[in-house]
Amino acid sequence: MLHQRRGTTSQSSGGGGGLSVATGGDYSYSGSGYGNGGSYTGYPQQQQYTASAPRRPQDTSSKTRRYPGETPWWRKYIVHLLLGGLLLISVVTSRVSYGRLQKKYQELLKEESLNRSLMTNTHESRNAELLREVSELRRKVSQVETERDALKHEHHETKVTLEEHQDMHHSLSTELEYSQNKETEVMKNFKFLTNYIQSESYREILERFGEGPHRVKFTVEFFTDVSYEGSGPASKQVPERSFVIQLAPINVMPHAVHLFLEQVDHKLWDGCAFVINAQHVIQASPVAPNFLGDTIQHLDKLSGFRNARLDKLAYSEFSEDYHHMKWTVGFAGRPSGPDWYINLSDNMDSHGPGVQQHHAFTDDADPCFGEVIEGFDVIEEMRKQETAHGMFVKYVHLKSAVILKGSTGSTISTSGEKISTHATTDAHASGMVDGIPANVNLPKNFEKDSKMEQGHVVVDATAELHHA
Repeated sequence: MLHQRRGTTSQSSGGGGGLSVATGGDYSYSGSGYGNGGSYTGYPQQQQYTASAPRRPQDTSSKTRRYPGETPWWRKYIVHLLLGGLLLISVVTSRVSYGRLQKKYQELLKEESLNRSLMTNTHESRNAELLREVSELRRKVSQVETERDALKHEHHETKVTLEEHQDMHHSLSTELEYSQNKETEVMKNFKFLTNYIQSESYREILERFGEGPHRVKFTVEFFTDVSYEGSGPASKQVPERSFVIQLAPINVMPHAVHLFLEQVDHKLWDGCAFVINAQHVIQASPVAPNFLGDTIQHLDKLSGFRNARLDKLAYSEFSEDYHHMKWTVGFAGRPSGPDWYINLSDNMDSHGPGVQQHHAFTDDADPCFGEVIEGFDVIEEMRKQETAHGMFVKYVHLKSAVILKGSTGSTISTSGEKISTHATTDAHASGMVDGIPANVNLPKNFEKDSKMEQGHVVVDATAELHHA
């Protein structure tokens, strides 16, 4: 084994610069290298030993041994220390990074677990909600199916009912057509009867009372004008209280005028009273005054009208040419009569056609058949009498009613006998048409010689009826 000597290397002055290496033996290598002759002379030669100073023992430790060109040991140590430090730092850094990554990984795992739990809960909640929706939809579908079945059943019943109604409609249409035809015939008959009644009333007025104008005088007395049991003496020198009514022309309101004239002529209004004071009208009724004693107090005098068959009109006669203006008179009730009233204001809106809805025939109107022409002060005094709840406290006694003589030379008879007038004499001289003087105008709502077909029979509306 070769060991490097602590000696020095020397370079010869030869061309090749030889290297002498000491060995532990007796050999030494020296030479001048390659010479000029190109031969190698550096082969080892035997070196002779010479006396020299004693040598120190050689340190055979590997730490002190160094080969030529080898790095010193301390440098290696430092390098190793540096490498170890770097390795340690790398390990520590790796451990720290690993710890951080491990913590991050745990956090990610925890977050993933939480998200998974939330997603699971969300999915479970959504699934439960979807299940509820599905259940609700199934319930609705079942309900709709039930309703569909009910609608089908109802449709079937409605269809059956519709068929029944169609049959009923056909039957009702037939009945309606029959009723309309019947109504048409009834209206024809009604028109015929009204025309007949007007023509007969017209004829009766001409024969009994003349052509007119017709005036009626009413005499009245108040509670303070008369004496009765327990009342004391009456006022002395009481003036006569009266007013005059001129009746409507008989070619306008023949039926109403005829009835009123007959009532007055039969003295049915004598002893009756004005009972109602409604401010817009004062009304007379077939009732005795309520202040003439207990024996006749509130005595109903309607029976006299009924016995004479003069209590009501056959129908509510009305003419657009004779309205309910102030101071006019009209029949009350339906059909109308025997009560009559004096209008104290314009009452067309309350007594005209179609305004009294409490009656069965709403298109009817109160017959207006005359107007006051004298005695307005008496009527105003009557209006001022004591009133309670629209009634006179003490009725105004209608003492008498008299038909005045007209300006036509008529002779009025109250004994029920027929009268003769210049008008009727002239009418007979000029000729008669169906018993009516030819020179007298018929009522405007009376169609002279009107003919109506009833079935297959033609009836002359102005024909005179003969009773057996």
